[in-house]
Amino acid sequence: MQLAPANTIQYFEPVSKALSLIQSTGQCVLVMDDKKYLGLLDERQVHSRKSDVARERCGKVAVKTPVISSAGSIGEICDAFFAGRFKTLPVMEGDRLLGTIGRFELLSMLLEDGHLHGHKVREHMTSPILTVDAAAPVNLVHALMQKSNVRRLAVVENGQLVGIISVFDLLKAMDKPKDRMPQRAERPHGINAPVSSFMRKNVENIAQGASMSDAVRRMLDKKVSALIVTDGLRPVGILTAKDVFETVMHESGETRVFVSGLHDLDKDVSPDIMELGEGLLKKLGKGAGAHALAIHIKKVGSEYMASAHLRGDRMLRATATDYTIMDSVRSALDGVRTQMVKTKTVGMGKRGN
Repeated sequence: MQLAPANTIQYFEPVSKALSLIQSTGQCVLVMDDKKYLGLLDERQVHSRKSDVARERCGKVAVKTPVISSAGSIGEICDAFFAGRFKTLPVMEGDRLLGTIGRFELLSMLLEDGHLHGHKVREHMTSPILTVDAAAPVNLVHALMQKSNVRRLAVVENGQLVGIISVFDLLKAMDKPKDRMPQRAERPHGINAPVSSFMRKNVENIAQGASMSDAVRRMLDKKVSALIVTDGLRPVGILTAKDVFETVMHESGETRVFVSGLHDLDKDVSPDIMELGEGLLKKLGKGAGAHALAIHIKKVGSEYMASAHLRGDRMLRATATDYTIMDSVRSALDGVRTQMVKTKTVGMGKRGN
């Protein structure tokens, strides 16, 4: 395992100092209490909080993450990155911090060790991909992302791919002009500005028939964690680094249900969620061609949003919101089951004709 030196900062230091370190190195910062690891801080956490970075302390903003053991297997490392949206994770030997490993380093390891051999992009992409018109205002795009529990949208014009917009892009778009980061170039601000003003135009894409190995090579070459999957110029799906990690986790055969997004205080329900997921896979049976189920939990205000993504012969996704984690998960899984029944009914109708 190839490790990078860790950028560290003490929990009592101001977020502004961490931000300067992040911007000067391009790397995340590990927040420490002396030599004890507390959590991770990157530019996304800073942008997501509307506070004074000169006064707020790093320990209040840092996100607690999984810790990778120096003796961890490839599957365990993939599982740690799959648990959240992390660019970097700490590697420990006991209580001693050895360094960090980034998701690009992990992708490189998977490629070099042949874990992706024989896999095609179309088998592991998320499809269909949500799209938005280039003229759509930022506030509508933000609402669509929240409702659908996605972090990226393909931007289209006349049905053709012209850009991509992420949650992070929108956070910057909705910042007020008196921004705490004055070094940014002036651009239109406000919730009514068109998404084309903030989208990234240089979109990295890949054909749906390409190999997963070629997709990861493209990610590594362009330093991106997501590729828009296209059929000609038409976007048909998206492939992310998390999809790659899930592929390897499934190949290990250790589990068929993958849970992500749970905060530390909620992780005790993870076994119950996995049990519900396994129950759905058993009910669907082998005839449905379902081989894996990914469930992501997100806290939205006082409610929980659960997204269930069924992988197999059919790629099905359902999202539900409720006041408890388990109720939101049950509703999302019911949504997947309903879609599967409808798909089977349509298929039987076509055969009857």
